[in-house]
Parts: sequence; C-alpha cells; structure tokens
Amino acid sequence: MLKFIIRRLLVIFPMVLLVITLTWALIRLAPGNFYSQPKALPPAVEKNIRAKYGLDKPWYVQYGKTMWQILGGDFGFSRQYPEQTVNEILARSLPVSATIGLVAYLIALVTGLFFGTLAALRQNSALDYSSMAAAMLGISIPNFVLGPILVLLFALTLYWLPAARWDWLVEFGPFPWLKYLLWGVFILLVAGIAVFSIYRIMRRRSSPDRLVEDRSAEGVSSWAVTIVGFLIGTAVLVGLGFMFMKSANWGPSGVAMPVIALVLVIIAVGVGYWLAGRSHSVVLESLVYGIIAAAVPPLLALLIRMLSGLFQLTAQVGPFGIPRLRYILLPAITLAAVYMAYIARLTRAGMLEVLRKDYIRTARAKGLKERDVIIRHALRGGILPVVSYTGPALAFLVGGTVVVERIFALPGLGNYLINAALNRDEPLLLGITAFISTIILLFNLLVDIAYAYIDPRIRYS
Repeated sequence: MLKFIIRRLLVIFPMVLLVITLTWALIRLAPGNFYSQPKALPPAVEKNIRAKYGLDKPWYVQYGKTMWQILGGDFGFSRQYPEQTVNEILARSLPVSATIGLVAYLIALVTGLFFGTLAALRQNSALDYSSMAAAMLGISIPNFVLGPILVLLFALTLYWLPAARWDWLVEFGPFPWLKYLLWGVFILLVAGIAVFSIYRIMRRRSSPDRLVEDRSAEGVSSWAVTIVGFLIGTAVLVGLGFMFMKSANWGPSGVAMPVIALVLVIIAVGVGYWLAGRSHSVVLESLVYGIIAAAVPPLLALLIRMLSGLFQLTAQVGPFGIPRLRYILLPAITLAAVYMAYIARLTRAGMLEVLRKDYIRTARAKGLKERDVIIRHALRGGILPVVSYTGPALAFLVGGTVVVERIFALPGLGNYLINAALNRDEPLLLGITAFISTIILLFNLLVDIAYAYIDPRIRYS
C-alpha cells in the first residue's frame, strides 16, 4: 500500500504540470486577449501593454517564466483585479467553496445512503418506487432551476432564509506557521521512506533465499553505457538551458527548468512507447537509465520548489471558520439535490447485488441480527459504487460550482472562475485550474485507498 501511495503521489506532480501547460496553451490559442476592447487600441499603447506583461517574448520564454512562478507558489497578479494577487483570491474564496461543497455532499451522502438502502431492502414496494421517483426528479431538475425555486419559496415568500450573501459565525485567520509544520512532516516522511528502502534492500541482499536471477549477474546493466547516457542527458539539458537563456536575453536560469522538464516528459513518453514495442536491449536500456539519471536533478528542483510554494500557499488560506447556518442552507440543498439522487440510485443498485451474495445468506443463517447483517456486512460492499463516485464529485464541489455561486452571490472559486474566463484573466485561470486538478487527483487517490480498506479483496502491489 505504501509503495502504491508513493507512486500515485509522484504521478500527481507531472499530471498537474501537464494540465497547467494545456490550459496555458489553450488560453494563448484562443482568439482575443485580456486588453481587447470594442475600439482598437493605438499601436503604441498595445505595444506597451504587451511589453509590460511579457507578451512580446517568445512563447517558450513566456511559458518558462509562468511555470517557474507557479512552481514557487506565486501565480502573480490578477488581470481583472490588478491590486490583488491570485494567491489572495484563492485564499479568500477557497474556504467558501469548500464549506458549501462539504456540507452539500454530507447532506447528499447521508440522505442518499439512507433512502438507497431502504429502497434495496424493500424492493418493488411503494417505498422503493417513491424513493427512485424522487431520485429521478432530483437528477432531472438542474440546479439553476431548483435554486431560484428555493429562493422564491423560502426567501421571498416565507422569509425564513436569506436569498443570497455569505457570512461567518466564527472566523479564523490564516496560520503562517503551518508551512513549517508541513515541511517537517515532509522531511520526516522522506527520511522514513529512505531508511525503510535501504533496510529492505540490505535485508534482501543478505537473505540466503534471495533470487539469483539478478540483472547485474547476467551482465544486463552496463556501467559504461549508463555513464554515456548520463553524459548525453546532461549535454541535452545544458544545451536546452543555454538556448533558453540566450532567447530570454540571459535572464534567470531557473525559468528554463519548466521548459526542460516539458521536453523531458515528451522524450520519456516517446522513448517509453518505443521501448515497449521492441525486444529487450541491454545497451539501449542502460542508455535510457543514464539519461533518466541526468534528468533527476532538475525535476527534483522543480518538485522542491513546488512543495515550497504549496506549503506557503496553504499557510495563507483564510479566513475560514464556522458559517452561519441560515446562509448555507439554500445553496447546500441546491447543490446536494442531484448528488443525493445519484447516491441513492448507486446505493440501491450496489445493495441489491450484495444482498444476493452467499456470505449475506451465511450471516443470516448464523443468527445475526438483521441490523448487523445490513450495516456490518451488506453496506460495506454495497457502498463501493458510491465510493467511486465520491472522488470526482467531492472534488468538483470543493473546487466551486459556477451556477450555484452565481445564483446565491457567493464569493467562491466558481464565481471567480467564470469571471476569469470571460475576462481572459490568465493568472487567475491558471491558479484555479491548478487547484482543481490537484484536488481531483488527490481525491481519486483517497478513493483508491478507501477501496482497499472497505473491500479486503482489493490489494495494491
């Protein structure tokens, strides 16, 4: 399990870089720009604007500088809100979207599991038909219709709840010391993994029962070819860095690393697919090992810079706290309706399949109470489809929902995302995209881990 988690965490880093790269490319390929107006600007003014934001540089220089800032946790200043940094906007809007999303999914999870389980236990009964009809209704009614209906009923007719706005009942500020705590945890984790790995390697080598089919014993690895590959990889990296710095008028060398990393990823994918279709070649494999060894230092530098920026950004998140219940009910119920319906249907389908299994029949034959059979045995296997659905759904909710935040005028990520897209606010778009892609990958990892704990038949090697 530990190896699986480490592999998945290492995959998250290049995946987020790839998502940011594609987003950056799509923004640049789209027609228009953030300073476009109905009336064309004078050429001198447009030239000054492009020079101010570095748009007159080659595309790879712009990409390198943008990625170097992002990896340091600095997304720059927003184009739409020039006096605010993207980090400040993310730190202010994230608690709102996260609170709404978590409360909405908690409501959907509890209600959906309850009615889905009841529908499965009372299959083809009036309760089953009414629950599934309500679920189908919840799926069919979009939240941009349900939201105004709830506002009209509870805010403008009954005057029970406010129609919009957001307010904290108890507010907590950011914790600047959090980044030092996270760095300590990271260092201890890396040190523990290193010690454990060395221990496993030494124990395997000293074991009399270890496999003798060692690759080195067969002459598979060639140190000379590996060193040649390392020299070739180093020459390629130095050449790319030299070309980049020359194109950037000998600017900071650090901004070349994202471009080098992108080239390495493309080369690694191409070589990997090519090697997969060929027979085993000792020399070629040793050469690739040497090139990969040369690529480790810049990629490690990027990883450390990204972690530093991430920890710095995490320590700035705030304000957050306990929201006022009257402000959270309507948007949370609006968001929860469709997820409640999906969870109810998934729970019913999963429970119907599990209730027919032999081990459920055995548990009942042993004289267990029906409540214990359902909760301790059947529900554990029946919620596996719900667990699979939870990862992307929860990430989508925490990352902000555009429609609901627009309807209820919430200062969340979704509201800022749509404004950034309409105004071509590149730094803000990249910041929100990076955050959403990261939490999607992390939540999917948590779902896979939860699978192994819920279902003992699942094991990750």
